[in-house]
Formats: sequence, C-alpha cells, structure tokens
Amino acid sequence: MVTIRLYASMREAVGKSLIRLELPKEKLTVLDIFKQASRMYPVLETFRKSLLVAVNHEYAQWNSVVTSGDEVAFFPPVSGGTS
Repeated sequence: MVTIRLYASMREAVGKSLIRLELPKEKLTVLDIFKQASRMYPVLETFRKSLLVAVNHEYAQWNSVVTSGDEVAFFPPVSGGTS
C-alpha cells in the first residue's frame, strides 16, 4: 500500500487530500504511481507538468522508486510573498 498526499488545487480538484493505492508490483516509480492515481482521478493529469513530488518527506524525481509503505506527495509549486 502507498499513501498519496495531494495539496492545494489538486486536493480541491479531487475532493480529498489522501489516496491509498495497493501496489500491483513490489517496486514502482513515482510516475507509475501518478499514472495509477490519474486513472482513478483523470483531472490529476492536468497538473502533471508543473508538479513537485516527494517520497517520504524528501523531494524526489519522477523516476524515483516507490515501495509498499511509502508516502508520495504531489504538490504544485508555491509562489507568493512580496518583494
């Protein structure tokens, strides 16, 4: 089982901040996990090009390996503040 956390506009688009997925294989990449989540919630695909990802609270790449028990977070880049 992998836990997926969604933030900001992704969370609003899906209507939840947490998704749990059973892994069909022992090891998958972050991209594989995202594709599975996108099959469940197609609106996620619209965010893909601008997302940041983390695995177990550390920034990760799309080709990073995910195993059972991991937490994968997808979130849009944050901007704001004043200069």
